[in-house]
Amino acid sequence: MLNYILMLVFLFVFPVILGKLLSDVCFKSESRWFWLLNGWIILFAIFEIISVPLIFTKKTLDQLCIYYSVALLIAFIILFIVKTMRRPEKKKNIPKKKWNGLEIIVMICAIGIIVFQVFFVVFKTHMDADDTFYIGNAVTSVKTNLMFQIDPYTGAELTELPMNYVFSPLPMFWAYISKVTGVHPAIIAHIFIPMIFIPMSYGVAYMIAKRIFGDARLEISLFMVLYAVLQQYGYVSVYTASTFLLFRIWQGKAMLANVFLPCLLLLGDTALKKDSKKIQCIPLLFASLATCCCSSMGVILGGIEMALLVVVYFCSSKKVSVLCRGIMVCIPYVILGCAYVLIKL
Repeated sequence: MLNYILMLVFLFVFPVILGKLLSDVCFKSESRWFWLLNGWIILFAIFEIISVPLIFTKKTLDQLCIYYSVALLIAFIILFIVKTMRRPEKKKNIPKKKWNGLEIIVMICAIGIIVFQVFFVVFKTHMDADDTFYIGNAVTSVKTNLMFQIDPYTGAELTELPMNYVFSPLPMFWAYISKVTGVHPAIIAHIFIPMIFIPMSYGVAYMIAKRIFGDARLEISLFMVLYAVLQQYGYVSVYTASTFLLFRIWQGKAMLANVFLPCLLLLGDTALKKDSKKIQCIPLLFASLATCCCSSMGVILGGIEMALLVVVYFCSSKKVSVLCRGIMVCIPYVILGCAYVLIKL
């Protein structure tokens, strides 16, 4: 039981604390939904920076656990110090609009659908064929203390590293959590990750809806109901985002499609506007690293999305500062993309 409590603290409480610190430093007045999202962005971004060099140099999982844990502690201390040094802004006493009965009913319907989906994903879990690689790699790393050096299908030693996954080492992240908490990677992936990432996906959709509809709560609530229903009945193909959300959200490509690509759109709208502050690019830079950590497709799709956002906001604002910010947040995609091409050549 203590292991599961420790894991919930690491998967939920610690990301919320990290995200709260980052939000206070960069956003000030943004929604509380940003806390959990920003926290996981930090976790994945730092993991990408720490794990890739260690995997290439064939270090052990124990060494990764030590270096990554120290890096997280340093990130927490830096964010805490920066937050305490910044002067608190005076909060404007703006009266909040009360929810009326219809808005409450519609939003409860949306929340009910989301809870229903989480319940079935957790308690009626789908065993996906890709688990033999993703979960298999995590289990193999925990048992052997090696990273991407053992074939999870056969147990034989690999002659070369699987480059498609070295730059996006999400299975090693599940192995790290398993090593630290003592919980099996399959339990982490099939039970606890859906409890976190399915609501997080809807949280991102909710924040995007707020950007579109403003304070129109009824329209936002109706949007969430429609979005949840479309996700629930989106299994028209094994390739849809709905299928990945409700069948295998613990896999990097599912997180990429349902959380981090929409997150780039959300954070890009915040950081690349002409009246935005420079410091607001930090979460967007972390999000770029997080997309790369999830999946190798994140390097391509995330880079394309970010480049399009930069072009759109630069053309609308005609400010060089916006272009400079966009170039900065595209650096992870350029570095990882060039490294992948050079290694393949």
